[in-house]
Amino acid sequence: MSNYLNPIAATEEPRRDFIRYLLTEYSLRDSHLRYGFKQLLEQVGNVWQTPYLEVSQPYESGQSIRQLVSQGILHPSNINLLPSDRLLYKHQESAIKAVVEQKQNIIVATGTGSGKTECFLIPMLDMLLKDQNLATGVRALILYPMNALVNDQVKRLRQLLCQQNHPKIRFGFYTSRTERTEKEATNSLTDELKGYEKSELLQLLPVAQQAAMQGRSHDDLVKAALERTKQVQAISREDIWAKPPHQILNTQLRQRYFSRTIPLRFFNRQFPIHIILNIQTTDLLRPQPMQQNRKQSPIA
Repeated sequence: MSNYLNPIAATEEPRRDFIRYLLTEYSLRDSHLRYGFKQLLEQVGNVWQTPYLEVSQPYESGQSIRQLVSQGILHPSNINLLPSDRLLYKHQESAIKAVVEQKQNIIVATGTGSGKTECFLIPMLDMLLKDQNLATGVRALILYPMNALVNDQVKRLRQLLCQQNHPKIRFGFYTSRTERTEKEATNSLTDELKGYEKSELLQLLPVAQQAAMQGRSHDDLVKAALERTKQVQAISREDIWAKPPHQILNTQLRQRYFSRTIPLRFFNRQFPIHIILNIQTTDLLRPQPMQQNRKQSPIA
């Protein structure tokens, strides 16, 4: 097996990811329009071009999830949720150890495509997996600068948490796209899943169920994926209010509205709330307006 990068193959994944994002962000209910939209996106010159190559050094490799589990750093169930034998980058391993072992707050400042998400996602999942008596209540609040990033992360968390043998960890997203009622949210999620490829729907099913569903129709896969998704995701605002999930994805602009509409009792106050900011470097450097004469009410 060659150790050299295939530049043509390397362009396929970001192209597919970008097209998948556009199909998710601009979800069309009509199947014919959705098919035509996808065909247009696939054509060269509309939203993507053939690659321009720029040489850069690879990131240093670290240990795998399986190795960190064998050392007692991570919970064994991480092996079922994450690619356990793929080597992490060294900065990912360092971030995981800093949070899990040393209980530190961290800032991850690395380049595009360096796997920053894993630096907070793996410790967050590990914290919840290690809780033997995981009670209802928000334990992690993930803030993004825009809805598009939330939407992409929702699909990723959905795929990961659907692989739980016995669904324990739940999540939800609270943005302008979050429907209020269960019926509205179910219809919206069904329309979204109808736009998925067969392989994407199968990824939302447990491994043991995937083989049995291989030959089933697209509609059957949508129904099965919908049922499974509801086990790990609070899909509506009413669902979030009635049974707060353990993780909430939100945007910075919606965070103030979220904090006004979600009472503190929805947070599990027996434990600290982990807040993850996924923001641009310029957001860190931008001066913030001073707010005077306001009482602060920190959440313990």
